[in-house]
Amino acid sequence: MKIASINLRVNVEVDGQNGWPYRKEHMIEFIKKENFDVIGCQEAFLDMVEDLKEGLSDFYKIIYVPRDNRGESTPVLFKKELNVLEHQTFWLTETENTESMIEGSHFPRIVTFVRFKDFLFFNTHLDYASDDVCLKQAKHLVRIIQKVNRTNEKVIVTGDFNMHPDSKTIKYMLNHFQSDYKEESINQLTFHGFSEQTQGKPIDYIFYSNGIKTKDFTIHYHQSKTYLSDHYPISVKMIK
Repeated sequence: MKIASINLRVNVEVDGQNGWPYRKEHMIEFIKKENFDVIGCQEAFLDMVEDLKEGLSDFYKIIYVPRDNRGESTPVLFKKELNVLEHQTFWLTETENTESMIEGSHFPRIVTFVRFKDFLFFNTHLDYASDDVCLKQAKHLVRIIQKVNRTNEKVIVTGDFNMHPDSKTIKYMLNHFQSDYKEESINQLTFHGFSEQTQGKPIDYIFYSNGIKTKDFTIHYHQSKTYLSDHYPISVKMIK
């Protein structure tokens, strides 16, 4: 099972030649080439989701629920042959079933949950306001996961957490889940801001519960002159 987390970068005119209209076909071809089974995406507006649906309709289905009326979402793409038993979107607050946001957050933040036959999948995007704000959202995320995971099923969490590994937020997540970043590596940057930079710390993550084994963790650096996004996609293979 090949899992990916991809921050798509919102469709805004200020990006000019790096805007979504110039990147979307490259992103679609990248996803086809890599043949991911499940993808957690971030920063996706409805028009972007429709582009992905059109380009990937032969291979994938997409679950899209926006966080507010502006339409940004954390959609989950999955191979058409996978069996979805349940899905839901929660807000990362004490009132997770209604549109809401915690104090200090710039935007409402959500997690999109999908129950597959063999595992539970959660995809999220935390705020960039501060480590303290992200930590509060991470605590709501873990609480929701624990609430949903009634029978101790395997859990995979993808997302843009907007925090480095040495933050309180990521240390908290690592108290509950595993990840595949190596502490000694300097080439772990995931947000590059439409640049060639690779050295630095990640803000995008794939977490997974104990009992899941992995191989081939990859940060997908540029493969063409056109940027896929202002983040590098990341992926990992889950093995039995």
